[in-house]
Amino acid sequence: MKRKIAMLLIFIGILVVGYLNIDNKELHRIIKQNNIFLNSDKKIEVKQTKNKNEKAVMANKYVFPKEEPVRAVPSNHKYLVKVKINQQKVDVYEDEYKIRTMKCSTGLSGENSSTPLGHFKINGYYGQYFYSSKYNEGARYWVGFINGKYLFHSIPTEQDGDVIASEAKKIGNRASHGCVRLSIKDAYWFYETIPQGSEVIIEK
Repeated sequence: MKRKIAMLLIFIGILVVGYLNIDNKELHRIIKQNNIFLNSDKKIEVKQTKNKNEKAVMANKYVFPKEEPVRAVPSNHKYLVKVKINQQKVDVYEDEYKIRTMKCSTGLSGENSSTPLGHFKINGYYGQYFYSSKYNEGARYWVGFINGKYLFHSIPTEQDGDVIASEAKKIGNRASHGCVRLSIKDAYWFYETIPQGSEVIIEK
Protein backbone atom coordinates (compact mmCIF):
# COMPACT_ATOMS: atom_id res chain seq x y z
CA MET A 1 0.00 0.00 0.00
CA LYS A 2 2.83 2.36 0.93
CA ARG A 3 4.51 1.63 -2.40
CA LYS A 4 1.30 2.48 -4.30
CA ILE A 5 1.01 5.78 -2.41
CA ALA A 6 4.67 6.57 -3.12
CA MET A 7 4.25 5.85 -6.83
CA LEU A 8 1.12 8.01 -6.92
CA LEU A 9 3.03 10.90 -5.34
CA ILE A 10 5.83 10.49 -7.88
CA PHE A 11 3.30 10.49 -10.72
CA ILE A 12 1.70 13.67 -9.40
CA GLY A 13 5.17 15.19 -9.07
CA ILE A 14 5.92 14.44 -12.70
CA LEU A 15 2.68 16.12 -13.77
CA VAL A 16 3.70 19.19 -11.78
CA VAL A 17 7.13 19.12 -13.42
CA GLY A 18 5.46 19.09 -16.81
CA TYR A 19 3.24 21.98 -15.79
CA LEU A 20 6.24 24.03 -14.72
CA ASN A 21 7.93 23.37 -18.07
CA ILE A 22 11.00 21.64 -16.63
CA ASP A 23 13.27 20.62 -19.50
CA ASN A 24 13.15 17.17 -21.07
CA LYS A 25 16.54 16.15 -19.67
CA GLU A 26 15.36 16.63 -16.10
CA LEU A 27 12.08 14.87 -16.84
CA HIS A 28 13.96 11.92 -18.32
CA ARG A 29 16.16 11.73 -15.21
CA ILE A 30 13.11 11.55 -12.94
CA ILE A 31 11.42 8.90 -15.08
CA LYS A 32 14.57 6.78 -15.28
CA GLN A 33 15.37 7.11 -11.57
CA ASN A 34 11.93 5.94 -10.53
CA ASN A 35 11.52 3.30 -13.24
CA ILE A 36 8.30 4.90 -14.52
CA PHE A 37 7.09 4.56 -18.09
CA LEU A 38 4.33 6.89 -19.23
CA ASN A 39 2.23 6.69 -22.38
CA SER A 40 2.44 10.37 -23.10
CA ASP A 41 3.91 12.86 -25.55
CA LYS A 42 6.51 13.81 -22.97
CA LYS A 43 8.00 10.31 -23.10
CA ILE A 44 8.39 10.58 -26.88
CA GLU A 45 10.01 14.00 -26.60
CA VAL A 46 12.48 12.70 -24.05
CA LYS A 47 13.50 9.82 -26.31
CA GLN A 48 14.01 12.17 -29.24
CA THR A 49 16.34 14.44 -27.28
CA LYS A 50 18.72 11.71 -26.09
CA ASN A 51 22.41 12.02 -26.85
CA LYS A 52 23.07 10.99 -30.47
CA ASN A 53 25.70 8.46 -29.50
CA GLU A 54 23.35 6.90 -26.96
CA LYS A 55 20.66 6.63 -29.65
CA ALA A 56 23.09 4.95 -32.03
CA VAL A 57 24.21 2.50 -29.38
CA MET A 58 20.72 1.55 -28.28
CA ALA A 59 19.32 1.36 -31.82
CA ASN A 60 21.95 -1.21 -32.71
CA LYS A 61 21.63 -3.13 -29.45
CA TYR A 62 25.23 -2.51 -28.43
CA VAL A 63 24.60 -3.70 -24.90
CA PHE A 64 26.86 -6.17 -23.11
CA PRO A 65 25.14 -9.24 -21.62
CA LYS A 66 24.95 -9.41 -17.84
CA GLU A 67 26.17 -13.01 -17.87
CA GLU A 68 29.91 -13.55 -18.18
CA PRO A 69 30.84 -15.92 -21.03
CA VAL A 70 32.45 -19.29 -20.45
CA ARG A 71 35.52 -19.95 -22.59
CA ALA A 72 35.10 -22.78 -25.10
CA VAL A 73 37.05 -25.98 -24.44
CA PRO A 74 38.33 -28.46 -27.05
CA SER A 75 35.81 -31.11 -28.07
CA ASN A 76 35.30 -33.83 -30.66
CA HIS A 77 33.93 -31.22 -33.06
CA LYS A 78 36.23 -29.61 -35.61
CA TYR A 79 35.81 -25.87 -36.14
CA LEU A 80 37.01 -23.80 -39.07
CA VAL A 81 36.90 -20.00 -39.11
CA LYS A 82 37.06 -18.29 -42.53
CA VAL A 83 37.59 -14.54 -42.69
CA LYS A 84 36.83 -12.97 -46.08
CA ILE A 85 38.35 -9.51 -46.16
CA ASN A 86 36.76 -8.25 -49.37
CA GLN A 87 33.33 -9.19 -48.03
CA GLN A 88 34.06 -8.19 -44.43
CA LYS A 89 32.47 -11.33 -43.07
CA VAL A 90 33.39 -14.38 -41.01
CA ASP A 91 32.01 -17.85 -41.77
CA VAL A 92 32.25 -20.54 -39.09
CA TYR A 93 32.08 -24.24 -39.90
CA GLU A 94 31.53 -27.11 -37.50
CA ASP A 95 32.45 -30.53 -38.91
CA GLU A 96 32.33 -29.05 -42.45
CA TYR A 97 28.84 -27.54 -41.97
CA LYS A 98 28.49 -23.77 -41.95
CA ILE A 99 26.87 -22.81 -38.64
CA ARG A 100 27.24 -19.03 -38.54
CA THR A 101 28.02 -16.01 -40.71
CA MET A 102 29.02 -12.75 -39.05
CA LYS A 103 29.82 -9.24 -40.23
CA CYS A 104 33.25 -8.07 -39.18
CA SER A 105 35.74 -5.22 -39.42
CA THR A 106 39.26 -6.21 -40.40
CA GLY A 107 42.34 -3.98 -40.51
CA LEU A 108 42.64 -0.82 -42.51
CA SER A 109 44.88 -0.97 -45.56
CA GLY A 110 48.50 -0.32 -44.71
CA GLU A 111 51.65 -2.06 -43.55
CA ASN A 112 50.97 -1.57 -39.85
CA SER A 113 47.22 -2.05 -39.75
CA SER A 114 46.17 -4.64 -42.34
CA THR A 115 44.93 -8.05 -41.20
CA PRO A 116 47.42 -10.77 -42.22
CA LEU A 117 46.37 -13.32 -44.82
CA GLY A 118 47.03 -17.02 -44.38
CA HIS A 119 46.35 -20.09 -42.24
CA PHE A 120 46.46 -19.81 -38.46
CA LYS A 121 45.25 -21.50 -35.29
CA ILE A 122 43.23 -20.16 -32.39
CA ASN A 123 45.77 -20.01 -29.58
CA GLY A 124 45.70 -19.91 -25.80
CA TYR A 125 45.49 -16.12 -25.52
CA TYR A 126 42.02 -15.01 -24.46
CA GLY A 127 40.20 -12.80 -21.99
CA GLN A 128 37.00 -10.94 -21.25
CA TYR A 129 38.40 -7.41 -21.47
CA PHE A 130 41.46 -5.44 -22.52
CA TYR A 131 42.41 -1.82 -23.03
CA SER A 132 45.20 -0.44 -25.23
CA SER A 133 46.62 2.93 -24.17
CA LYS A 134 48.41 3.04 -27.54
CA TYR A 135 45.11 3.17 -29.44
CA ASN A 136 42.91 4.54 -26.63
CA GLU A 137 40.53 1.64 -27.20
CA GLY A 138 39.56 -1.54 -25.45
CA ALA A 139 37.32 -4.49 -26.28
CA ARG A 140 35.52 -7.45 -24.78
CA TYR A 141 35.54 -11.21 -25.38
CA TRP A 142 38.89 -11.48 -27.13
CA VAL A 143 40.52 -14.61 -28.54
CA GLY A 144 43.99 -14.70 -30.12
CA PHE A 145 45.06 -16.31 -33.39
CA ILE A 146 48.62 -14.96 -33.80
CA ASN A 147 50.28 -14.80 -30.39
CA GLY A 148 48.69 -11.92 -28.50
CA LYS A 149 48.99 -9.43 -31.34
CA TYR A 150 46.02 -10.37 -33.54
CA LEU A 151 42.66 -11.11 -32.00
CA PHE A 152 38.99 -11.70 -32.64
CA HIS A 153 37.17 -9.32 -30.30
CA SER A 154 34.11 -7.15 -29.83
CA ILE A 155 33.58 -3.66 -31.18
CA PRO A 156 35.82 -1.12 -29.38
CA THR A 157 35.14 0.34 -25.96
CA GLU A 158 36.35 3.28 -23.92
CA GLN A 159 38.63 2.65 -20.95
CA ASP A 160 35.57 2.55 -18.67
CA GLY A 161 34.04 -0.20 -20.81
CA ASP A 162 31.45 1.92 -22.63
CA VAL A 163 31.01 1.17 -26.34
CA ILE A 164 32.50 3.70 -28.77
CA ALA A 165 29.39 4.21 -30.90
CA SER A 166 31.25 5.80 -33.82
CA GLU A 167 33.46 2.69 -34.09
CA ALA A 168 30.56 0.29 -33.57
CA LYS A 169 28.85 1.64 -36.66
CA LYS A 170 31.83 0.60 -38.79
CA ILE A 171 31.05 -3.13 -38.56
CA GLY A 172 31.03 -4.46 -42.12
CA ASN A 173 33.85 -2.09 -43.16
CA ARG A 174 37.59 -2.10 -42.65
CA ALA A 175 38.29 -0.23 -39.45
CA SER A 176 40.68 -2.04 -37.09
CA HIS A 177 44.42 -1.97 -36.46
CA GLY A 178 44.68 -5.56 -37.71
CA CYS A 179 42.40 -7.50 -35.41
CA VAL A 180 39.03 -8.89 -36.48
CA ARG A 181 36.19 -6.99 -34.84
CA LEU A 182 32.80 -8.59 -34.29
CA SER A 183 29.51 -7.35 -32.89
CA ILE A 184 29.08 -7.84 -29.16
CA LYS A 185 26.67 -10.71 -29.70
CA ASP A 186 28.98 -12.43 -32.19
CA ALA A 187 32.14 -11.88 -30.11
CA TYR A 188 30.37 -13.38 -27.09
CA TRP A 189 29.32 -16.41 -29.16
CA PHE A 190 32.82 -16.79 -30.65
CA TYR A 191 34.41 -16.71 -27.19
CA GLU A 192 32.07 -19.43 -25.93
CA THR A 193 32.11 -21.61 -29.06
CA ILE A 194 35.50 -21.62 -30.82
CA PRO A 195 38.13 -23.54 -28.81
CA GLN A 196 41.90 -23.35 -28.85
CA GLY A 197 43.39 -25.21 -31.80
CA SER A 198 40.60 -24.34 -34.25
CA GLU A 199 41.78 -23.51 -37.76
CA VAL A 200 41.58 -19.92 -39.04
CA ILE A 201 41.83 -19.03 -42.72
CA ILE A 202 42.06 -15.36 -43.69
CA GLU A 203 41.69 -14.62 -47.38
CA LYS A 204 40.94 -11.65 -49.63
